[in-house]
Amino acid sequence: MLLRLKLRVGAGTLLAGAGLAALGELVAIWNANPLARGWFVAMVLITLGTVALLFGVVAYALVSDEVNLVGLGGAGLLALGGFALILGTVALDVVVVPLLLAMAATIAGVLNAPGSAMQTAVNSVIAGINAVGSVFGGGSVPSAKIPQADGTQIVSSMLTSLHLPTIAVLTRWGRFFSSGGPLTLGCLVLGYALLKQGAFPRPTSYLLVGAAGLNLLCQLLALGPLPPAVSAPLLAITGMLLFAALAVFAATILSPQAAARLWSTGGARLALLRQSTSRQ
Repeated sequence: MLLRLKLRVGAGTLLAGAGLAALGELVAIWNANPLARGWFVAMVLITLGTVALLFGVVAYALVSDEVNLVGLGGAGLLALGGFALILGTVALDVVVVPLLLAMAATIAGVLNAPGSAMQTAVNSVIAGINAVGSVFGGGSVPSAKIPQADGTQIVSSMLTSLHLPTIAVLTRWGRFFSSGGPLTLGCLVLGYALLKQGAFPRPTSYLLVGAAGLNLLCQLLALGPLPPAVSAPLLAITGMLLFAALAVFAATILSPQAAARLWSTGGARLALLRQSTSRQ
């Protein structure tokens, strides 16, 4: 009785933590600026959700008879990945990257203030010359743009001179942690172990393995050809899917009969849809 209660408490904590982290990923999709308040809210949700998720995974793995030795190793990897996610998200996404970007914005503001005033004066002079020229039928003088300093490039150059990663590199690693990258290996091993053991609904295991594999693939693509404007929301989406898969995993632990009925109903509907499509 006590073991069953511990199992349900662990699964409930896992469900709550995964849902909270998935909500954080959803907020991060629409708040990609590390200096915005919404970004801080997203990172707090992801961090707190991962803390609860860690407790739930460890509690489930220790008391459940459905977890074999390989599954226990996967749960351990998942716990280690969760610790890495928490540390990396807090250090990079909450502290280091926002601090460097705020420093870059301050430097750019100080350096570009005289240039902005000069730009305003130049625009006024050119507008006056063009107004006079239009009266006498003369040509127009093209606008002139005063160069502006890039604070991000200045701070990144300073970091490079100190043999430290640039803001772009730190931002990329921060997204790796906050989007669930450290959890992928543990989810793959745990899902594979449950799939092989056969005591767990196979669709839930497939969902866990598939979400982890998709997240890992997108993490690799973000290191290569994908630009940051595309990789940032993509990683947030795949991170949300990974945490959602963990939430489904926890819900299956709490109510395996309901999960089995749900998967069987979905499978039956999919089979009917395939039959109707083939007849057409």
